[in-house]
Amino acid sequence: QQLSLSNCNLTNLYDFDLAFFQLSAIDLSNNKLMNNSLRKLLTKLNASHLKELNLSYMQEYTSADERDTAMTAEHITSFFESGTCEKFRRIKLCGCHLSDLNLYKISENLQKACDLDLLDVSDNNKLSGVTFLTVLSKITHLRKFCALNCVHFVDGERLREVQKLKQIPSFLSLTLGEKSDEYEPRLRSLWQSYWGDKAKVKTFSGCLLLHINEQDLLQNW
Repeated sequence: QQLSLSNCNLTNLYDFDLAFFQLSAIDLSNNKLMNNSLRKLLTKLNASHLKELNLSYMQEYTSADERDTAMTAEHITSFFESGTCEKFRRIKLCGCHLSDLNLYKISENLQKACDLDLLDVSDNNKLSGVTFLTVLSKITHLRKFCALNCVHFVDGERLREVQKLKQIPSFLSLTLGEKSDEYEPRLRSLWQSYWGDKAKVKTFSGCLLLHINEQDLLQNW
């Protein structure tokens, strides 16, 4: 069963019996959910059964709401810790105020998701190169990893560690920030060393797309 409530301008989710625990896919993106509603909803979802989850931009916060954003990130992290997470295929957590520690815990629980096609953590500005290395080293079967507008996501130290990994996703989208002139050649070289003749690279507005399949660029990743 699937449920899409994207772009519904929701602030609260009431206790209707929508069989949330049986859902295999849910999309709550682009809403205005209050923290209490989010917490209640995530306790009803089944992390051992879900295949697709989209929580991107589900809340509207200003910079003054730091305590609330931290609670949002903790609610999401606790959800992933509540089940086996082994059936997940697509996860979108854009703009969810996640930190490196949140992503470490989430990655730990996604190691059993052997069919994980996509993890999108774009627009989580707290994330650093620590998460870049954590996700790639822990979720070794991940196929597509997106982290656009995470301007601190790539650093020299972690990039050296990534170069030592035996396996990386076949699609990466990254924002390189102020040191793009330094990191872009290294990422291009890394991509070429892993994928050889299949390696393809595109750039736009300070972002780098590393891929091997043109079809991935046409999909709604």
